[in-house]
Amino acid sequence: MSDTNKINSYQHVSHGRNELIIWFGGIGEPFLNSNFIHACETDALFLVDVACDWYMGGLSGVSSSYAETAEWIELLIEKHKYSKVFLGGQSSGGYAALHTAALLKKASGVTALAPQTRNLENFKKMMMPGVPIADLSKIYNDSMNFPVHLHIARSERLHMEEFFWDDWNQVDWLLERSHVMVTRYPSDRHPVSLDMYRHGIFYQTVINDVQMFRSYQ
Repeated sequence: MSDTNKINSYQHVSHGRNELIIWFGGIGEPFLNSNFIHACETDALFLVDVACDWYMGGLSGVSSSYAETAEWIELLIEKHKYSKVFLGGQSSGGYAALHTAALLKKASGVTALAPQTRNLENFKKMMMPGVPIADLSKIYNDSMNFPVHLHIARSERLHMEEFFWDDWNQVDWLLERSHVMVTRYPSDRHPVSLDMYRHGIFYQTVINDVQMFRSYQ
């Protein structure tokens, strides 16, 4: 069963599973192919950043802030009696997954592909992201011990003159935390998911993370 709202900001795909994966789409990303959730053995909630504001203004048509989005998700979790909730996303979607996980009563794990975590000034003296976002390093505390798996390209060499997200500096504070793992990919561009798709490993990577996160519970 699939439930999509009128402005296509979310799609809830339910097969009666007792676990949920929430995937936050990055800027311009469509809903994921829902077929992979059969291998995950989960239901899914796919979200789209319609406003292109890193979900800071909430989920279009549903909420107006991260706090309200988290409350809406908690109601969905309660309604379907999900025992585990996994979150993930690429770039701005990775930021949203990390931010939302910090607000939920119990997150079971986060897959974050080249996420932003705060506003930083890059070597061109430009604030990245260009949208003001909450600094996750000031939100996370020691009680938030759910596992996080970061997936980051080794560099952004292929597009540094055009745009530079400073991926490794974005996550430097996360690397000091317990339960945080990082995979460094032999890629030289920020959207590491594109190379993962090209090599046919994107969906299997998400599935592998879900299986690993289960072992933490």
